[in-house]
Amino acid sequence: MNAPLNGLRVFISYPRGGWTQSQAHSAERHLRALGADVFLDTNSVREGDDNALNRIEAGLRRAQVVAFFAGPDTEESVWQQREARLAEFQHIPIVLVQTSTVPPPWYLGEKQPVNGTSSPEQWLPRLADALHSQARGAPRDASDVADPTAPAAGLRRLEVAYLAHHLAVAFVDRPGRYVALQAQARASASPLRSRKDLPFNVDLVLQRFQPAEQGAQTREPQVYADVLSAYAEILARPGPAGARLAVLGEPGAGKSFSLERLFCHLADAALADAQAPLPLFVALGEWTRADQRFDDFLETRLRPHGLDLHWQTLRDGGRAVLLLDGLNELPVSQRLHKSAQVLALAQDRRWAGVIVSCRERDFADPALRLPYDTLHLQPLTPLQVWNFLHRWAERDWPPERAAQEARARFWQLAAGPALADAAAQVWAAWQGAGASLAQFWQATEVPRDDPDVFSQTDIEQDELWRDLRDNPRSLLRLAASPYWLTLLAMLPEVPSARQRLVDGFLTIVHEQGARRCRARGAASEVPDVDRWRQALEDTALQLQGLETQGSTGALRLGAMRQIGRPAGPGSDARTHLVRLDRPSSLSDEALEFAIGVQVLKQVGEQIAFTHQLLQEALSATALADLALAGHLPASALWPPDRWWQRTGWEVVAEMAGESLAGHPDGALALVSWLARAQPEVASQAWIAAGRPTLPPDRAEQIRHTWFPRLTTEAEQAPEARLHARSAIGLALGRFSLDQRPGIGVRADGLPDIDWVRFADQQGFLYQGQRHPPLPAFELARYPVTQAQFQAFIDDGGYAVDTPWWNGLDQRLDAPAEAAWAEPNAPRVTVSWFEAVAYCRWLSHRLGEPIRLPTEKEWERAAAGTEGRNYPWGAEWDPNRVNAEERLGRTCAVGLFPEGARSDVHDLIGNVWEWCLNEFYDPERVEVVGKQSRALRGGSWFNSASYARASVRGDYRPGFRESDIGFRLCRASPI
Repeated sequence: MNAPLNGLRVFISYPRGGWTQSQAHSAERHLRALGADVFLDTNSVREGDDNALNRIEAGLRRAQVVAFFAGPDTEESVWQQREARLAEFQHIPIVLVQTSTVPPPWYLGEKQPVNGTSSPEQWLPRLADALHSQARGAPRDASDVADPTAPAAGLRRLEVAYLAHHLAVAFVDRPGRYVALQAQARASASPLRSRKDLPFNVDLVLQRFQPAEQGAQTREPQVYADVLSAYAEILARPGPAGARLAVLGEPGAGKSFSLERLFCHLADAALADAQAPLPLFVALGEWTRADQRFDDFLETRLRPHGLDLHWQTLRDGGRAVLLLDGLNELPVSQRLHKSAQVLALAQDRRWAGVIVSCRERDFADPALRLPYDTLHLQPLTPLQVWNFLHRWAERDWPPERAAQEARARFWQLAAGPALADAAAQVWAAWQGAGASLAQFWQATEVPRDDPDVFSQTDIEQDELWRDLRDNPRSLLRLAASPYWLTLLAMLPEVPSARQRLVDGFLTIVHEQGARRCRARGAASEVPDVDRWRQALEDTALQLQGLETQGSTGALRLGAMRQIGRPAGPGSDARTHLVRLDRPSSLSDEALEFAIGVQVLKQVGEQIAFTHQLLQEALSATALADLALAGHLPASALWPPDRWWQRTGWEVVAEMAGESLAGHPDGALALVSWLARAQPEVASQAWIAAGRPTLPPDRAEQIRHTWFPRLTTEAEQAPEARLHARSAIGLALGRFSLDQRPGIGVRADGLPDIDWVRFADQQGFLYQGQRHPPLPAFELARYPVTQAQFQAFIDDGGYAVDTPWWNGLDQRLDAPAEAAWAEPNAPRVTVSWFEAVAYCRWLSHRLGEPIRLPTEKEWERAAAGTEGRNYPWGAEWDPNRVNAEERLGRTCAVGLFPEGARSDVHDLIGNVWEWCLNEFYDPERVEVVGKQSRALRGGSWFNSASYARASVRGDYRPGFRESDIGFRLCRASPI
């Protein structure tokens, strides 16, 4: 027997099951007999201990040496990899024990192993000797770092341990899996930014309008090729307040992953420099107790790492950066008071920075809206998808085969399996002509020069290219989400929709988990795949706020449980569930299996899906069944007294619609069911289902229900007017049911303009001065809408041989992509040059003198003859206008007739409007030159101070932005 090990602290890492686990237990008994203090999780952690993961980590941290048992399952064991990484960060020596002929894992390939395949009499003494010789001499115990009387040294050790945990365990794979995400940064226009009691460096706010000689700055978004660069720049901003940033994106866009990657970046810097800011990562979805204050919740998150008593010290020293993930994952009924607490805590000037992630649509919810600058994550480009698929394939294949597999998968995503080969041939022709992949996807027409692709392709190939570029159902659009792209890369076959993608993913991970269980002799731990999936769906529904009650027979997707009403007060959509409150169908074995294959995760006493999209996709199946079976009215999910508010079911409904694409009867049943309670969600589900033809009776039912409420909704609740009316307007626009005069186009395809005449003979106040009467003129009742501008595009408005651009200093060959596509919303991202070309086109088509209004004509309509501050009167009224970034976008035109005293709508808010004249010389109205042109009215983005009738703004005439549109004037040429 070896010499006594005298209390040597040893941590044993091993893959569960089979021969390797038996070897680990043999080693534990031998080492304990020698006096070692051995941590083996099966003996050191009580069964059912909800804090088991933290105890395992604590056992590793206090160890002086790790005995790492490598067997056939080690390469697939995420936990062993994390334990090895954490030991590396803690500088804990590792002794490798090889229990099979399988090569050791790559991350321990340089270590000389103890041969655990020999007889116990040989390898056990060798292991003891190796552990004794490799162990580091200085003991490490958590008790020596938590002493408040020695804060400096103790706190630094806690910091290092906290960072090492996340780098080696929680976020171990983030740097290797990270894909550079593009982002657009925008400064917030909230009036809160100018308040002295909020922590914003006003000097950094981009001023909207300044005289050119003062170096005018625009609010054009700043584009970053890599979101990490944006984070680094924003966190480095000067000023006592530090950065305050909201990271926004669509579901699966990479918001959480990018924050986790940022944590790794900041953690590396903090490990290298004790004065660098320390990142504190908090998942807000875990904050489920309604009565828990945010600072108490923060302390519970930091307590396992010993920082719960020290975060205020870090904050006070300006050394803490709060990374708050998933603002939208707060339980819906708790959003308002909890987001207010987040804002209050983040306002403390002592934080080095506060970054909050949120889904873009949810951030428009008044309960979640924060007065922060925003960083909008952009979808992956086709080139990024191409590169990702190549890196993914290189994990399993040699380089040549990997390139072949990646190319095949890419074109299957882009064109579908049937047309993948033909699409690849089209790309080969473009590539042969010298085009890049970016040009292939960004071109608006087949290039004829630089490079000349046109001569290398035929008509059929050109048509296929156009179909590829414009196909709204292409899975390449889904692959633009990092989350869905990862799942798409995992599956052996390309699915047709997100729902089938999730089904395939669950099938694969179940097979992988079953294979691992069988390999270690634990086949009894594998749940039946159908029952396991059903249990996951029950769990998803309970997280969404619904309960399941047994089986009721066959429905569309097979055996379907009776889905009951919401479980009770406060049972709304959330992302975390107390383990003891899970549905009965999710047994302990099924839960542990789901955690093992990383479908579910456990955080303390709570469980959650590893990604919210899994929860929503599983719920979407049930939602489609609800609509078909009529078990529950949609008003149970969107209550009538607040139907326009987000409840957490919106993405679920969209996925349900997508799952019914190709099944028009089912899709229309879902849309009709949704439309009774929430028309905007119904329209989104309808689009996701492929826009199946609405029968006249169903279309009329939707219009009859909602059109009368378009301009009257929420009269008794003024603060809700904007959101309720906007939801109705967007829905009616998407369904093509907004038939108000002046909104759309006529039967002949030309814009239907509704004119308002001004022909009084009295003078008026203009810019505070009395002005003589103007010649008679007419203004369009509404700004030019998306549908009306599309008529110009469809009529060849940008063609090279059109006369509409003659004499202008800029001729454009294509429109910018509209920020929002609803046909009854104002057209934005349009320059002054485009607005002039449009007026010329419409003048020719209608045979009428149509142009942009002058500032005098515009102000006469907006301020009346008496020079009102606003069209409705002297005082600002936010309930008569879309402004102050409350909605976060444009709304359908004409939603506030109470704000249109002259019968001309939206003169204030919604969009800035180009005027004809120059800004610095208002009497100059010639359409030549590049001098700045005047803008009027403010927009959805601006506060009341910018939205007054007398405020003048300017931009260069070639400028485009998501809050700039224009209105038409019919009058004699000037």
